[in-house]
Amino acid sequence: MALDTRNVIDHPVVNTVRTVEPVGKKQYETYKKSVLTDATHSIHDPFKKNKLPLFRSPTPKTKSKQVGQVSMLKDDVALFSRLYIVTQHRDGDLDTFFKHENHPYPPSWLKEGSCDKGRSPISPTFWPRRRKKNPLAH
Repeated sequence: MALDTRNVIDHPVVNTVRTVEPVGKKQYETYKKSVLTDATHSIHDPFKKNKLPLFRSPTPKTKSKQVGQVSMLKDDVALFSRLYIVTQHRDGDLDTFFKHENHPYPPSWLKEGSCDKGRSPISPTFWPRRRKKNPLAH
């Protein structure tokens, strides 16, 4: 028997519960004024959707870095196996097969197609600085 299910209401849903009554009253007053009193809008005009987060609204899940790497590795395995089978079927040279890369970028320098902000051999901050020569000194 579990006493705590760890089901907790999200913060946006709590805000919805706290503010739903004033929001509804404000919308009713606006409707009453624009449709019944001023007659600026038709009674057949549709209501605007509130888009308030509710209990059954799924919370967007963020993908972890590891999940992205695992999916990229699975894609690599599938591609490698297909290319390897095709190379054997066509009597290709396996030495030239292993010379080719399957990524347009080196995975150690770039992460998922975007540059890593750290120091890498391709970044200009890694290159040695040139000293300016003094034109007067010989």
